[in-house]
Amino acid sequence: MAEDIFKAFSETIKQLILSEAKTENFQKGDIVLDIGQRVLGLPFVKSGLLKVYKEDDDDNEFLMYYLNPGEICSMGLKCCLELGKSMARVYAEEDSELLFIPSETVQKLQSIPEWNAFVTNSLVQRIDELTQVAHQLAFKKLDDRVVDYLSRLSEQKQSKRLELTHRDISKDLNSSREVISRVLKKLEQEKFLKLSRNTVTLL
Repeated sequence: MAEDIFKAFSETIKQLILSEAKTENFQKGDIVLDIGQRVLGLPFVKSGLLKVYKEDDDDNEFLMYYLNPGEICSMGLKCCLELGKSMARVYAEEDSELLFIPSETVQKLQSIPEWNAFVTNSLVQRIDELTQVAHQLAFKKLDDRVVDYLSRLSEQKQSKRLELTHRDISKDLNSSREVISRVLKKLEQEKFLKLSRNTVTLL
């Protein structure tokens, strides 16, 4: 239920967010925040699932982490407080509803220890996820990275049937579609997954 997103907060924080945040809805594939876009409100996920990307010097996108209901985009926190520009691109992985908490409201929340603890935990979680991404890039073969990626996405969506293309996977793992297709075929032969049109089903 939507109310579960506030389970970590007191009634004071919940009411402050609900009374001052702006609600926006996004369809799957929509850009929620783009690189260089002015951040006027801190994104707080009410429902759905978001994916956060960075860009390299060649304009290639790279998946960093997911945002679930009840989570904030930690990278947007500093930008929101300073009304700065986004350093990441955020997509809606599913139809999503967001609360954009205005900078003024975030400043009010900073005076509440409970909110600061929530923000600290969010930052620690993001750092842990980015550390895992760096570890995979440095030490894991592409086959293992594909397995980890699909397992992680399956967990996020709570489904073994994933609607995504080979190009989607290649984009998220910063590889070529042809190479990803070969890896997926190999994994299918190993009975890890089953391929069908625009769908990957984990076995």
